[in-house]
Amino acid sequence: MILKQYDTTIPLKVTVIDSSTGGAATDLAPTGCYFTMRGQDGNLILENATASWDGQAGTAQYQFKKGDVQTPGEYRGEFTLVFPDGSAAKIPTQGTIHITILPALSGVPGA
Repeated sequence: MILKQYDTTIPLKVTVIDSSTGGAATDLAPTGCYFTMRGQDGNLILENATASWDGQAGTAQYQFKKGDVQTPGEYRGEFTLVFPDGSAAKIPTQGTIHITILPALSGVPGA
């Protein structure tokens, strides 16, 4: 994902697919969906921020907030789905979500 510094209008959205069904979206039933983001240096930016889950579409989504995207750079992210029995799944299951925040030419007027 690539976005500009200060841009909070574009959500981060991932679709969980089941490779055993030919790539269909997975209809899971988590009780919680969270997003974590770290800088490439390992510094924690967000930890278990509340995200949303759409079971029918099989998508996890995080809407960036003002403080999340103020510093340009390269970041890694992942979603955590928590289920009623206390188990959890990390999305993606392999690697992390690559997030690039490009520098803006100016700040946000009135902010």
